[in-house]
Amino acid sequence: MIPRETQPLISNAELEKILISFESEDPSWFHQIRQIAREELKNNGFPDFKTEQGSYTPWDKVLLPLKFSGRPIERFSANTDLLSSLDWNQIESVIGQWPYRIVMLNGQYSIQHSILPSGLEIESIRSVLKNSLNIPIQSMFSKLNLKELGPVLNLACFKDGFYLHFKSNQCLDYPLVMLHIATQAQDYFSCSHNVIVMDEYSSGTILEYFISGNEDQSSLNSEMTQIYLRPQSQLAHAAAYLNGIHKNQWSFQTVEQQSGSSFSSRIFILGGAWTRHEQVIALKQPQASCGLEGLWMTQDHQQAENYTFIDHQAPNCTSREKFKGIANHDSVGVFDGCILVRENSMKTDASQENKNILLSSNAQIYSKPQLKIYADDVKCSHGSATGQLDAEALFYLQSRGIHPEAAQQMLIDGFSREIVDAIPWPEFKTSIWNRVNQFYKGNSK
Repeated sequence: MIPRETQPLISNAELEKILISFESEDPSWFHQIRQIAREELKNNGFPDFKTEQGSYTPWDKVLLPLKFSGRPIERFSANTDLLSSLDWNQIESVIGQWPYRIVMLNGQYSIQHSILPSGLEIESIRSVLKNSLNIPIQSMFSKLNLKELGPVLNLACFKDGFYLHFKSNQCLDYPLVMLHIATQAQDYFSCSHNVIVMDEYSSGTILEYFISGNEDQSSLNSEMTQIYLRPQSQLAHAAAYLNGIHKNQWSFQTVEQQSGSSFSSRIFILGGAWTRHEQVIALKQPQASCGLEGLWMTQDHQQAENYTFIDHQAPNCTSREKFKGIANHDSVGVFDGCILVRENSMKTDASQENKNILLSSNAQIYSKPQLKIYADDVKCSHGSATGQLDAEALFYLQSRGIHPEAAQQMLIDGFSREIVDAIPWPEFKTSIWNRVNQFYKGNSK
């Protein structure tokens, strides 16, 4: 069973120490927003099993690295000798070779290891905050929901990140890889905040990889990305969480879409001790569309959580969701998705689907698909199914001379193939299949 805490996870004294360790020189307008987030943390604390937001998560283990954040973080800077020790051959053996990349090392933007296409505007989010006269960055930060723990914790603590700007009609010829690397050799907490703006008729593909070693030390990485899609812009996104077995990852993504924009996202949680990916999509103008897909595979004591919220605020918008999960041993999987159709959002076309497989009697899966409809003349559907592998199919395969482990692998392969085979980027697809095959090996033990 998931641990249920009765005492405060982080005391007020510990929280104050954490916030002091993340102090930075901020412009006055941002200092005010950050203080609101910090006061929210102090007043409300962290969730526990009594709150809906905290009912699935082992917060005692996840938040433990926060208590180590008082250590001097300069030693983990992207400008240290740590960069020169990175084995790029080993990294490329995992993710493949790509012409463009943005490197985030321990939550900080590493310009010397990033390779960018010409004409693409990118700079440290810290620099943008200090020089925001010509960028509507203030309104972007003011839109954050400071009642959700993910944005509140990130806003209260982040030190760096990047600002990425696609200009009007700018189209990338190859995907832009965002490589998040965790390299610390001790318990730590890192926090980054990113903003992506795509102007009218721009298009691009962003592929994220989260990788780390299998050191014994635990960690927590908080990463938040705000995405703004202007009219007729298109963004294809995918994220592969391939972290080591002691790493905790909390990613929060917000997307604001204007008329005719298109957003697609594929999420693969295939590593780490605990990984939580949250997406909040706002379809704010007509003809906007989004599609979310995901696959998570957990074993041993891993936990994977997917939270989605799609907000249909305008008529004639489309959304699609399809998530699949596989849990073995004592692992836990969570899917919590909500589609909201507001008044006057007629002609909405939305669907949501979640299917899961339990490979062990000790594994746990929580699925909560939701539809909230307040408009007429809409087409909406949702569904969820969780069960074991088909016993008849296993018997049939074994009766044809197939080994029981191979038969089980074939069924798992068929279950996950629908999501993986839809990946349009060959090298990214290869990295996902490689990790899926590793799951097979661990599952057969």
